[in-house]
Amino acid sequence: MSDTQQSQIVEKVRALLRKAESTEFSDEAEALVAKAQELIARHALEADVYEHPSSTSTLSHVDLEMTGSYTHERAMLWGAVAHANRCRVVTLRKYGSRTVVQLTLVGRPADRDLTKLLAASLEQQALRRLPGTEAGDPKGALVRRRRSYLIGFAGEVSRRLTAVTDSVENPAGPSSRALQRMDELDAYVQTLGEMSSYRSKTHIDPEGLQQGSAAANVADLGQARLRRQQRQLGA
Repeated sequence: MSDTQQSQIVEKVRALLRKAESTEFSDEAEALVAKAQELIARHALEADVYEHPSSTSTLSHVDLEMTGSYTHERAMLWGAVAHANRCRVVTLRKYGSRTVVQLTLVGRPADRDLTKLLAASLEQQALRRLPGTEAGDPKGALVRRRRSYLIGFAGEVSRRLTAVTDSVENPAGPSSRALQRMDELDAYVQTLGEMSSYRSKTHIDPEGLQQGSAAANVADLGQARLRRQQRQLGA
């Protein structure tokens, strides 16, 4: 796929995500984000079909600084988006701490660019909807609720993005070229060192977890509505 075609895909995805971030209507945001993921998945599928195995689109990585609060949970969200889009995330943490100070995003440049767009957009949507304090909250309740919310959001994002990708790919499953790419990706990650585990001793707030899953539904649903729109347009 040419650089011009790649730029066109990136701009289309960026435009869809800008609209999803700015709209006040959840139904519209649902359809826009689902369409963005569908474009990314179709782009990856076409790359498998048309690119020669000796293509110069080689694996590499880029380091992204993480600042602010809830870096562990935000890293989970980035990892979910990356995994659904043929990339991987490796984290660097403060010594003896769960705080993530750097993400290393691994993948082919085209996949990384699109993953960064989608992950950053979903992170912004998640942080914008963080739950607030409630009457009678004990000390530390707000932090637990927000962490649980982000964990629920990341988990639901993983499921939803994978579902969109699966709906685009060949019903018979990934192509041999796609499987080869995944093996190459995992091998590359191993050269960077052991991938950090996302398991932790975080105390989960059930209500926050449920709120995060529900918020991810708002951010990522819209597939059925999108298909209805396509049928109405004769697509």
